Amino acid sequence: MSHSDQIPRIPLHIRAADLGTEIFLVDDRLNRINTAIGEMHTEVVSGLYKIRFRSGGTMQDHLIEVPTELPPGQREVLVQGPPLQFASAMPLVNTRTSHEYQQRAWPRASLPPDMRIGSGAFLFVLARDPEKLLGKATSHRPWNGLSLHSTDDTVPALGLDFSEAPYRDEDPGVATAHLEVNPGTYLLRVDTGLWGIHEMAVHASAGWQTQIFLSSSSSKRTCYSNQKNLAEPPRTRTARRVDLNSAAVLMVRPGNSVDPSHPQWRLTELARQGLAQNRETVRAEDLRDMLWAKFDNPMLGLFGATLMLRSGKSGGFLQEVVGNLSALLPDHPDVAALRLAVGIQVRPDNDSQQAFPLPPMLLENWKRLIQSSIDARGLIPADSPSSAIGGNYYSEGPWLVWRRSAEVARAFKSYPPATEAIQVPQLTGNVRAIVNKAVDFMSVRLGDGGERRLGGLVKAIAPELGNQPTKTRADGHSLQSLFNEIAQRFDLHSMSEMDLADKLTPTQFALVRELQASAKVPPDERGAWLVRNLGIPEASLVQTAHKLLSTQPRHGTTRKK
Repeated sequence: MSHSDQIPRIPLHIRAADLGTEIFLVDDRLNRINTAIGEMHTEVVSGLYKIRFRSGGTMQDHLIEVPTELPPGQREVLVQGPPLQFASAMPLVNTRTSHEYQQRAWPRASLPPDMRIGSGAFLFVLARDPEKLLGKATSHRPWNGLSLHSTDDTVPALGLDFSEAPYRDEDPGVATAHLEVNPGTYLLRVDTGLWGIHEMAVHASAGWQTQIFLSSSSSKRTCYSNQKNLAEPPRTRTARRVDLNSAAVLMVRPGNSVDPSHPQWRLTELARQGLAQNRETVRAEDLRDMLWAKFDNPMLGLFGATLMLRSGKSGGFLQEVVGNLSALLPDHPDVAALRLAVGIQVRPDNDSQQAFPLPPMLLENWKRLIQSSIDARGLIPADSPSSAIGGNYYSEGPWLVWRRSAEVARAFKSYPPATEAIQVPQLTGNVRAIVNKAVDFMSVRLGDGGERRLGGLVKAIAPELGNQPTKTRADGHSLQSLFNEIAQRFDLHSMSEMDLADKLTPTQFALVRELQASAKVPPDERGAWLVRNLGIPEASLVQTAHKLLSTQPRHGTTRKK
C-alpha cells in the first residue's frame, strides 16, 4: 500500500447559486483537479484549495482550507457559492446590467397583446439601455432603428417601428411591444447607423409566446469622408443601437406570469451564453427533468440539445430531447434542423428530409445545415432567403445574424409570406407513394409484357424520385472549371479589392476572396472547402459562380492612396 493511499480523504460538497454556474476546483499547486456544473461532490486530502465559480462572463474565486479530519457529527465540507451578477439583455434580478425599474416592464408580457396582427402565436419584444441605470448622460433611445417585419416585407402592419412602440418609458430607457401574430418566421431588424442593416429570424410557434430581450451597446467606425481620395484624414463615428448578437430569447405559454428572479430564466440565459462561448452549462439530468417533467420553456431545450450535439457525448438521450422538442414545437426550423442532425423522422410514415428556404435562429444549426448541403443540394434551395443569407451573415453570439443587402432583400421579396410557409416543404420523394405503387406492380405477375409493366413502374415512381438530394461532389469537374475561370478573370493581384467590392455583390466578392485563398486545397475538395468557409450551400455557390462569370470586371482600375 502506497503512502498516498493511507492519507485520509475528506468529502467536499460545493454548491453554486445557479444550476448553470460552472465550478472549477484547483489545488495549492494550481492544478485543476475537478470541474462540474451547478454542484460538485468529490473527496480531497487536507490542504488549501481554490474554488472558481463562473456564470456567463463573470468569475469569482474562493480559497478554502480542508482540515485533516472533520468535527464530530459533520460528514462533509460544504461550500455554498454566491449568486454571480453576470451581464444579460434579459432584465433578471441579481444581474450586472439590470434594475428593478426595467424589470417592471417585463410582466407586461403576461397582459393581453397590444396589437393583434394574426392569431395563434405571440411575440413580446423588450429593448432597453443599461447605461440609463449607471447614471450616464445619454440621449440614446433603445428603440432607435429597431423594427419587426414579415419575411416577405409585404405585410404593412408588420413594419412595426419601435419608435412608435405601444409602451415606452424614456426615464428607465425601456420599450416593449406585445403582438399576437400568425405562426411563422419573422425578421427582427436593426439599422445600426454605421454597419448597415442587421437582421435575425424570430420564429413564432403556435400556442407559445416568444420573448426577445435586446440591450443597447455602442460601436465605433473609422471612415473616410471621400472614399475616392484616401489621403484625407479619416473621422470616427459612434452609434448606439441594440445588439442582435447578444439578444436573449425565452418561450413561455401565453398569459403565464413572469418573475425576473425565477432560477429557470437564469439557467436558460446561462445556457445561451455557454452556447455563444462554446461551454457546456447545463447538466444532462437537469435538462432531462425540465424537458420531460415540467417543461415550460423550450428555448432551454434548444440550447441544451445544440450543446449536446456539439459535444458528441449525447448518445440516445439527445434523440429523446429532440423528440420532446418536436412534440412541443413541430414547425420550428431549429427543431427541424436538430431532427435532421440526429436522424429523427418527421413522421413515422415519412422518412423524408426537409428543406430550409428560411433560416433557423441558432448559428450552430445554420452551420450544420450548410455542411449537410454539400451532399444534399436541395436542402437549402437556390434563390431562397437562406441561400442569399449565406454570403452576408456574421455572428458573434449564438444567433444567425446577417447584413441586409440587395440580394437578401430580393430573395425575401420573392418568397411567400411567413403564414404560407409554416409547413416546411419536403425534398425527397414520397416514400409511401413509391411503396404503394411498387406493391401494386408486384401484385401483377410478370408474364408476357412484364418488361413493359416494369417500365411503367419506373415511369410511375420517377416523379417521386426526381427530387432526391444528389451528391454535388459528382459535379467536381464542372465546379473546378467554374472556379478556375473565376480565379483567372478576377485576379486580386491585378485588380483593386475596392474596385471588386464596388462591382460585385457581397456574395460574389466573398467567393473571389476565398478562391484566392483556396489555391492549395485539392481540386476535388475545393467545393466543400468553399461551402464551409463561406457558409453558402453548394447549389447556391454554383449559381453565384455562373452569375459572377456574367459580370464584366474593370481591369487596371486603381484608387488614389
